[in-house]
Amino acid sequence: AGSTVHVEFDLSGTGLKYRTADNLTVCAENDPDQVELAARILGLDLDQWFVIEPAHPEEHLKQLFPTPCSVRAALSYFTDLNGAPTRSLLAKLACFVTIPEHRERLRFLASKEGKADFGRSVTSRQLSVVEVFETFPSFKLTESNLGGFFEAMPRLKGREFTIASSSQLLPDRVALTVGVVRSVKHGEGSNRILNGVCSTYLQSLRSGSGDSKGSAFVFVKESSFKLPADPKTPILLIGPGTGIAPMRAFLHERRFQKEVLGQEIGDTVLFFGCRREDEDFLYKDELLEAVQAGHLTALHTAFSRQQAKKVYVQHVMRERAAEVWDLIERGAHVYVCGATEMGKDVHHALVDICVSAGEMGDEQTAKSYVQRLQTQGRYIQELWSS
Repeated sequence: AGSTVHVEFDLSGTGLKYRTADNLTVCAENDPDQVELAARILGLDLDQWFVIEPAHPEEHLKQLFPTPCSVRAALSYFTDLNGAPTRSLLAKLACFVTIPEHRERLRFLASKEGKADFGRSVTSRQLSVVEVFETFPSFKLTESNLGGFFEAMPRLKGREFTIASSSQLLPDRVALTVGVVRSVKHGEGSNRILNGVCSTYLQSLRSGSGDSKGSAFVFVKESSFKLPADPKTPILLIGPGTGIAPMRAFLHERRFQKEVLGQEIGDTVLFFGCRREDEDFLYKDELLEAVQAGHLTALHTAFSRQQAKKVYVQHVMRERAAEVWDLIERGAHVYVCGATEMGKDVHHALVDICVSAGEMGDEQTAKSYVQRLQTQGRYIQELWSS
C-alpha cells in the first residue's frame, strides 16, 4: 500500500505566485531505473543527442518536445513509460520490431479480433509501456526512425495537485499533500509493483543544492476552490484522505484572517475521513490545534476500518444532519475534495439532509435545491478517479 507525504516547495526568487487552494501542476521525471531499462531494450545510448525535424519544413508542425536533447532527457521527461498502453500504441510499435512473430502479435493485439486477448494479456495484468518493450524485445531504432518512434509514444503529462497552503500565510511556500501510489500488479509474478510516476518522484526528492535534487518543474493553475469574499460566511469542508489538502489551505487562510487581519470569521466545519485514527489521520495535531484556537469550529471524523461496520464521511454527515442543514441555511459554502465515488456519496447525503433536516418533503425538490447551490457557486467539488 502507498503512504502519504507532505511536500513543500520554496518559491522564493522564482516569480511564481499562487492563490490559496489553487492547483499546482508538477512535471515529474520517470524512474531512472525504468529509463535505463527502456534504453537497454530499445538499444539506445542515453547520452546520445538528437534533433527532430519535420520531413517537410513548410508544414510548420508543432514540436513534440524541445530538441536538440539527449535520449535520456527524452525518455525521462517527455515519454510516458509507466502508463497503460493502448491498442493503437501497439499497432504503432509493431513498425519498430524486427522479429516477424513480435510484429504479428502486436498487430493482432491491436486489432478488433485481438481485443479480448489484449484485455487478458495487457490490461488485466496491468502491463506498462516499458513492460511491452520487455515482452517484445526486438526493437530496432535508428537515426531514420527515432523521430517516428517518439511521435508514436505517449507524452508524460504533468500531475495536478490541489495546493494545501495559504498564499496569505505562506506567500513564498507552496505545500502539497501527496498520496504515494504503490501496489502489487495483477497477474502472475506477484513481485511486479505499480509505482505512481509523480508521487514516487515527489517522495524521492531531497533538499540540497548542485543537481536537480530538491527542485522540480511546476506551474500554477487556477482552481474552482475559493473562499467566500465575506470571511463571516460559514464554510462546510468535506475532504477525506488527501482531499484534506485544500481544506488545510482554507484553515490556514481563516487563521490568517482572524489572527493577523483581526477579521471576524464565520463557522468552519470539517468532515474528514481515513482508514484508522492511528494510521492515516493526516494533519491530526494541526487540526486539533485549529479547533483549540477557534478557527476550526468543529471537526467530525470517520474512520472506515476502525470498527466492524465501515463508516465514511457521508454517514457522519447524515448523523450530523441538523448541523449541516443549519450551516447551509445560514448561507454556508460547501467544498468537497477527493475521489469521484466519495463525491457522489456526499452529494446523495446532502440531498437526503435537505429532505430530512431541511423538511423539503420529496427528493426531487431537494435535488433542485442542491443544484441551485452549485449554480450559485456555494457547492463546489474537486474530484478525481481513484
